Amino acid sequence: MSRPNTLFGGAMIGTSFTTPEQVQDLLDLLKTLGIDRIDTAARYSPTAPGSSERLLGETRAAEQGFTIDTKFNTASGDGAGTLTAAAIEKSLQGSLSRLQMTKVNILHLHRPDPQTPVVEQAAEIHRHYLAGRFDKLFSSVL
Repeated sequence: MSRPNTLFGGAMIGTSFTTPEQVQDLLDLLKTLGIDRIDTAARYSPTAPGSSERLLGETRAAEQGFTIDTKFNTASGDGAGTLTAAAIEKSLQGSLSRLQMTKVNILHLHRPDPQTPVVEQAAEIHRHYLAGRFDKLFSSVL
């Protein structure tokens, strides 16, 4: 039987862990616990959106052996318009830039976009998959 895959939720990186040094201490602790996967999002931390990804990038978490998952930035209102082709491009490129990575493990759709046709969302997401910007897609909304 395989070992369960434990991941660390990165929402508090940027709130409870606000400096690269604090994040590095956290990463060192996670390594000792055998946790090598971090789940973050473009909107994390709740009080400083983007700071979780930025701090993970500044500490080069991926280069230290951590697998990084992230989510599209779909934080506005009811999500309308947050998964247009332009919004997907902006969110994913922003995340990769902050994380200082060219590819994430799992890209999550955090919430639905009731305005943008699903075919448009899927085509743009597929384009980024083919470009090698993520390994897997997780969606409970498409």
